[in-house]
Amino acid sequence: MTASNFQEILDNPVIIGTIKAIQRVVGYQLSQEDKKPYIYFHNYFTNPQPQFITEWRNDTLKEKWYHRLSNGILLNVQNTDICVQYHFDRLISIEKELLDSIEKYDYKNALGNTLLSPGSTYIWDFEFQAFILALRRCLDFLTKAICNYLKNDFHSFRKFSDYLQKLNRPVFSNPLIEIYKRYASKFTYLLSDGSNKSIRDYITHHRYVEVGCINLSKSGFRLVGGGTDINMSLPQDPILLSDTLWSYLNDFRLFLKDIIFGFVDAMRAEQSSKK
Repeated sequence: MTASNFQEILDNPVIIGTIKAIQRVVGYQLSQEDKKPYIYFHNYFTNPQPQFITEWRNDTLKEKWYHRLSNGILLNVQNTDICVQYHFDRLISIEKELLDSIEKYDYKNALGNTLLSPGSTYIWDFEFQAFILALRRCLDFLTKAICNYLKNDFHSFRKFSDYLQKLNRPVFSNPLIEIYKRYASKFTYLLSDGSNKSIRDYITHHRYVEVGCINLSKSGFRLVGGGTDINMSLPQDPILLSDTLWSYLNDFRLFLKDIIFGFVDAMRAEQSSKK
């Protein structure tokens, strides 16, 4: 089949419609803003291709590191980033559907002074657990991808700063250490610290973590406890789970942007220092 024949197939309205139908069911996309770090990385690798990448690709012993670095950011990290966004969107959708559904009923007057906890939150739990695990997985994949530039398979995001500090490559490592330290305190729910276990560790190793317990009263809906210890300080105006999750996602997005941009700039600076 020639290239022109293949293009004719792709331009066929039936094929276009089929592809769109598939993507509507099983596809997912990051926003153009969230794609910027990956575009920045890709441009560095291709426009023009750095000399060290050319050397790696022409060396049978080093070629694997080119693939691991490129696929690490553009495939493993980016696809897991999309996974984070998917689970976040599902969590927000579940919360909205739940609130819209219960507001159809005058449960506040029906309950009087009774506090009701109406039962399981399994679907919400499952998405919350998946969201937390996807966040940590993406950060570990990112760590591994960056360390592939160093021709190393190190992958622990929790120990990433310690690993970088042991390198004798300050032009490369110091900017990344600074970025890591600036954000590390925002990821305590993903990173255990001594005897203080993170939400992620509880989910992975220790116990079933609920999104929280639904409380209904004449004051309305309140989600209490769970993995984020939401609304545990009573009385107060209840916050929604989405408020906490937006904070998690925003910190994650800002970090990804800073660390991937910083990684590219650190590679560029180190390679320039060798000339």
